[in-house]
Amino acid sequence: MSNRSQFVPSWLVPEAAGDLPLTVSRLSLLALAAAFAVGYGAGFAVPLEVQAGVYLLGMVAMNLPHGGYEHFENLRRRAASFQGKYIVAIRL
Repeated sequence: MSNRSQFVPSWLVPEAAGDLPLTVSRLSLLALAAAFAVGYGAGFAVPLEVQAGVYLLGMVAMNLPHGGYEHFENLRRRAASFQGKYIVAIRL
């Protein structure tokens, strides 16, 4: 075990150098969760309207275009016989 991950679980800090983005993502998520826990413990509350606004912005600005692109790429790489079935399947 390396010195850098001696006190950190192995699932959190992978040994492969190529996993740096994954490690940074996991650590960022843990830091964000800790910040929210501290804020909650201190009595800080975000109004429901603000929570809904952030949620809707995230859904519209990030998730919908990403999902649309995935559907487009999936159709583009498939054979023509599959494309019609795929379009029907995602509409059901």
